[in-house]
Amino acid sequence: MNDQLKPEDYPPEVIDRYQTARAAFIDGETDKAIQLTTELAEEGLPLAQHVLGSIYLQAEGVEHDPELARKWLTAGAASGIAASYHLLGLIELNGVGCPKSPSNAMEFFMKGKDLNDPDCALMVGELLTDGRLGDPNMKMALPAFWQAAEAGVPQAQQRLGYYYDSGPDAVRDIELAAGLYKEAADRGDKFAAHNLALMITRGEAMTGDLGRAKHYYTIAAEKGHVAAQQNLAALLANNAASRSDLEKSAYWFQQAAENGSKLAMQSLSNIYASGQGVEVDQAKSAHWKNLAENTQDPLLGARAQNGDLSDVWVLNGLKALNEMRYQAAIDAFEAGSRSDNPAAFFHLGEMYEEGNGVEADFNKSFKLYVQAADLDHPPALGRLAYFYLVGEQVPQNYDAAADFHMRAAAQGWAASQCDLGIMYQDGIGLERDLEQAAHWFYAAALQHFPMAQFRLGKMFLRGQGTEQDSVKAVFWHEQAAKMGYVDAQCELGRLKQDQHDPDLRDPEGAVYWSKKAAENGSASAIAQIGYCYEYGIGVEKDLSEAASHYAEAASKGVWRASFSLGTLYEHGEGVAQDFDAARKCYEFAAEHGESSAFFNLGRFFQFGMGVAPDFAQALKLYLKAAELGHAQCQLLVGQALLLGQEGTPVDEAAGFAWMLRAAEKGMVEAQDEVGFRYMTGRGVAADAEQAEYWNRQAAKRGHPRAQCMLAYSLIGDEHAHRDNLVEAAKWLILAFNQTDNLDDQLSAFINQEWQNVCSRLSDEDLNEAQQQADAELAGE
Repeated sequence: MNDQLKPEDYPPEVIDRYQTARAAFIDGETDKAIQLTTELAEEGLPLAQHVLGSIYLQAEGVEHDPELARKWLTAGAASGIAASYHLLGLIELNGVGCPKSPSNAMEFFMKGKDLNDPDCALMVGELLTDGRLGDPNMKMALPAFWQAAEAGVPQAQQRLGYYYDSGPDAVRDIELAAGLYKEAADRGDKFAAHNLALMITRGEAMTGDLGRAKHYYTIAAEKGHVAAQQNLAALLANNAASRSDLEKSAYWFQQAAENGSKLAMQSLSNIYASGQGVEVDQAKSAHWKNLAENTQDPLLGARAQNGDLSDVWVLNGLKALNEMRYQAAIDAFEAGSRSDNPAAFFHLGEMYEEGNGVEADFNKSFKLYVQAADLDHPPALGRLAYFYLVGEQVPQNYDAAADFHMRAAAQGWAASQCDLGIMYQDGIGLERDLEQAAHWFYAAALQHFPMAQFRLGKMFLRGQGTEQDSVKAVFWHEQAAKMGYVDAQCELGRLKQDQHDPDLRDPEGAVYWSKKAAENGSASAIAQIGYCYEYGIGVEKDLSEAASHYAEAASKGVWRASFSLGTLYEHGEGVAQDFDAARKCYEFAAEHGESSAFFNLGRFFQFGMGVAPDFAQALKLYLKAAELGHAQCQLLVGQALLLGQEGTPVDEAAGFAWMLRAAEKGMVEAQDEVGFRYMTGRGVAADAEQAEYWNRQAAKRGHPRAQCMLAYSLIGDEHAHRDNLVEAAKWLILAFNQTDNLDDQLSAFINQEWQNVCSRLSDEDLNEAQQQADAELAGE
């Protein structure tokens, strides 16, 4: 119980009780400490919940209880104790009272990492690089390792040091590696100390100061690092200035030999034979020589202790493959495959699939993938799933694809988890299930798989398979965007343009991410930058810049950009007004099904903008837009057919059908016309109920004729209810006040109905009608 409560956060009584519990634990009064801590935990004190869970999980002198540990750690985690997530992750990772589950552990570690727990950040990095969640991926692990390293975790500093020390040329940074090693070594990390000492002896750090190399070798050697013991012994022997140095060299060779180093055994045999730092002893010399001849060196790798060198062969094969020494790679992978190493089968299969150093042979590669998959190798399972999913050189088989992806996903293979999410989302080979899709996208997203992060973000944005949450939508888009996923960068730029949702709106972010996506080749993002310039989102409004970006995007095939450029040409904004150029832009967008482009082209022909007036051609274009769902064009087509506009044959049934579609989309003029025709039975069978419904829709939105027609239907005969008459008076008052929208006929109708209703209502009733009209205008 080393955690302290902050006095300013809790009442003095709680602080005192917690300190009493700590003191009892320190004094060995375990039962008392547990009792006091339990009381505080049951009262909801988060730190007490965490400490109690930790006690039941790992405290010395206490009977461990995984169930109670999980209970209290879960409570602590729910209260925001990041360290609780770390311990919950270790429970899942090590199978303490439950089956081992690296993927479940990863979920806990990710949550703790998000709360800035450095130990959780370290474990996220470890799981992404140690093979328990699929092939190691240091690139994905880097952010987590850096988070832990910056918090002073030596193991993370060592991991990063090794990455920058031994990585490919593109990332290798000797100075950075040495600095990271030193930070970790000075905190006692034996691996970092050994690697830093190696860099010093190679002259890559600390100007090759052998005294400093000796210092860091010693740190690692004293902690049992076999290679450090061996190298320290060699350093002392090669630079011996006295008998004492030789004695120390012999001592460290002895330590390394006893820890299994074959080279140290051979050196120790020579030392006893020649008496360098020890008394000559031929029996001991023979002893160590014999051991060396019959020893598998632990420095060759973890499996070598059991006589299995196949992991070493796989590593050698990958190194040879990276250096394009193809035959050496094949030899190494074949050697590994003879020990049934699944990674050896898989990488050999890749070589035959891709034709690296061998003639491409899909059948051979497929058989090798099957052999690896039979050993439950996640990448091989995922590869076979892909073949069956797309039907590439094998018969398409969705069931097989789903089965292989399920097996790989269950082992934490992110690529399969993402593909499984797509299959559930789109109903490919599996029954469509958006909740399952979200589940698998989330599992892969936690492993920093950018496509899954992007798709999960879209699901949160739309509320598909999960609650609608624009904050989480932006978060997951940002995670994918930071990983360089261009579609996410582009979409994030678009989302942050939002003018209505404060959770999405971020003008500077809109420009930043659109530019990032554009730099990475997204033509749509170039159009988005144009939009930012057109409306002054995150940049100063500049219509000329907007036109330039739209033109560039349009030249790359972005039809929406072509449409936007057309509007600028039409109105002469940022460019000289040019109806011909605008028309060409609209035509390109129309070819891709943009309904508004058909509408704008229709206007050009109706009003003779850059072309000879031609209403018949305009109507054809309006009809295409109407068929694509353009509400304004549905209204225009309806009007033309109902009125026989400019020689159009009258067709009241077809005209009414288009009006109804426009009305359903909220076009108030269409709602009024539909209500009027249901009332009069023109083009459709009369229907008083439908008439009142549509007249009311249009009346609420201020259409005077609809208000009059609604009032007329409410007044009805001499038996109309008083409330209906008051409401009718309200609508007549509202219609009468729209003098600019009334013709003589409508004005006469209003006066007639007003006289009718006034004759049947009291002054108090008319006063109430006026109040209702005022409230309607106020939007109440």
